[in-house]
Amino acid sequence: QINMKVYLVVLLVFIMLTSFVWNMKALAVFSIIGNVCIFTGLGVVLVYIFMNTDFTEDTSNLIHGNIGSFPIFFGMAIYSYEGIGLVLPLRNEMVEPEKFPRLVIIAMFVLLSLQIIFGSLGFLCVDTTA
Repeated sequence: QINMKVYLVVLLVFIMLTSFVWNMKALAVFSIIGNVCIFTGLGVVLVYIFMNTDFTEDTSNLIHGNIGSFPIFFGMAIYSYEGIGLVLPLRNEMVEPEKFPRLVIIAMFVLLSLQIIFGSLGFLCVDTTA
């Protein structure tokens, strides 16, 4: 069993070393690996949702939440759009930076679509009769 403090120090050292990389092209391979892992995870979650959800059930008794859970919702929504620290460096590194606004709009649309799909299907997968 690894002590939590040792784990955090090792993680801190790794994160500090990666912050010294100035050339974004050096991180491209790691970015691709990370994206593959993310999309694999999304696929696993979708398979789990479709295998454990009875879409023929009556969904009229779904609980829609309360006003007390709004701060949690806003925190998750803002966190899902994190990464703004990479936006300007990416724009500066682009060959054609005039296409950047269109790229941001497409990326936000894809992210919003994924949030709606996973939020809705995940909500249907959870047993709300408890």
